[in-house]
Amino acid sequence: MNYEKAIVSILLQAGRRGLPVRKIARHVHNEVNSLFEPSSYEQVYSDVRRTVANNARSKSPLFKHAAKYGYYRLNKYSDKFRKLYAADGV
Repeated sequence: MNYEKAIVSILLQAGRRGLPVRKIARHVHNEVNSLFEPSSYEQVYSDVRRTVANNARSKSPLFKHAAKYGYYRLNKYSDKFRKLYAADGV
């Protein structure tokens, strides 16, 4: 599953300090989990970790490493963020 928009919204709220992947995954899990479509935390964590890591390594990364080890923040200067921001008005 693609959680990119949920991650962007969570990191927008987090600000410049960013969040560790485990907290991002917890927020995404709480957002997507429902009574009729339950999802396991382990699967969401794995997907979030993969999404963040892949986007942090690209040419114009959507997510950047923050000051602390394991923390990520939003790169507001990336092309991908600008496209999302223009399309959704994030």
